[in-house]
Amino acid sequence: MRVLFRLLLTAAPLAALLTGCGGTQDLIAAYGGVVGSVTDASNGAVVSGATITVGGLNATSDSSGRFRLANVPTGEQAYTASATGYNTVAGGTVRIQPNVSTNLDIELSVAQTGTGTVRGTVTRGQDGVPLSGVTVTVGSLSTVTDSLGHYELTNVPVGPQTLSFVKADYASGTAIVNVAENGQHEVNTTLYQVSVGTIAGTVVDSRTGTGIEGVSVFIAGQGLSTTTDSSGAYTLANVPAGTHSLSFDRTGYRSETYAVTAVDDGTTIQDVSLVAPAVGRVTGLIRDEFTTLAVSGARVSIVGLGREVTSDSAGVYLFEDVPAGTYEFSFRRSDYSDSRSPSLSVMAGVTSVYDALMRPLLGRVEGFVLELHSTGSTTPLSGATVRLGTSRTTTTASDGSYAFDNVPPLGDGQEYTLYASAVGFQPGSVTVTPQAGQIVVAPNIVVSAITQ
Repeated sequence: MRVLFRLLLTAAPLAALLTGCGGTQDLIAAYGGVVGSVTDASNGAVVSGATITVGGLNATSDSSGRFRLANVPTGEQAYTASATGYNTVAGGTVRIQPNVSTNLDIELSVAQTGTGTVRGTVTRGQDGVPLSGVTVTVGSLSTVTDSLGHYELTNVPVGPQTLSFVKADYASGTAIVNVAENGQHEVNTTLYQVSVGTIAGTVVDSRTGTGIEGVSVFIAGQGLSTTTDSSGAYTLANVPAGTHSLSFDRTGYRSETYAVTAVDDGTTIQDVSLVAPAVGRVTGLIRDEFTTLAVSGARVSIVGLGREVTSDSAGVYLFEDVPAGTYEFSFRRSDYSDSRSPSLSVMAGVTSVYDALMRPLLGRVEGFVLELHSTGSTTPLSGATVRLGTSRTTTTASDGSYAFDNVPPLGDGQEYTLYASAVGFQPGSVTVTPQAGQIVVAPNIVVSAITQ
């Protein structure tokens, strides 16, 4: 996959379209555009109907493979591209410059199709005895070896596939096979028996001595984990004999790690007391920066703590039991720019309040002004003044067209009024509802000449 970048300066600064718009003028530099094409990596043919996502905004390639996105937030933005019959392109980034359209050409590789069969035998490494009851897995397919250690997996997708072999009291194994369409592949392997034991115990609150439910108990690097029950009890079975780092973690408590030795065919008891640090609460109201209306459904996260809540219908969010400390909070919703709070201090037993403003993604409004003749026909009217709302104006081109970029939605489906006026003509108006990150074509504004 090759991706090509180049910068295309827009024909006229976007600022020229925003005369007297006040605070909105300051937002222009925060957005740019993306244009490009999608082609087949094998033959260079155009790929139409591909979905391209940049910075959370979507576009679809047309019949010539071209696509365009406006009002993309500046900075490094992740992008993806997908189309039926092709492998998805993901993980790339493109740098968006203010008031500039960045070219992004994407090549998609054809997805492989078809399936094959993988079969084989699993034996014990110590003596070569066939192993029954081994779970063999590849992707979403799984089977178990029979009494002779044989297994067979059909309908395995073509391409490189990783087989896993798992059996209790044995070290797990893996193998990679490159499956061909209608291919018959034999993959044999051996598993080695290991000495295993059990680790069990109870986790309690250090202050009250009561069991703590929902504590995550795990051994890093072994893929072994469990969760304490309602009494704080836990059991980890099939732990390889030897010394391991056993970790205990639960929100609202200080994490702990202990060196614990598992013995062959035995049970090691490890009881733990977890300390609950002082905690507080954080709440606030999220509002639209332009309309000041409440923003519901916003995802609010405590940076670095891995906790997230969603604002309710009134725009309110609430975190309970936040350990005392200093944190930043992030605010996200698909039709708004991401935002982040300054560092906030959370104190024990105190409710901290942070109200956030979120800036909606901006849209584009365009349309035409037409002159209505006595015959009932219409023709484009150039040089007419078009006003959006109360302050923003522009002038129609020779074909009667006009456009306004960086238009903030008003929320709740509210509308802007577009007014058109020209010397010697009766003024006209229409209403339009801008959409975040989209181009909206307004109804034609029709005006008539003033008759004497």
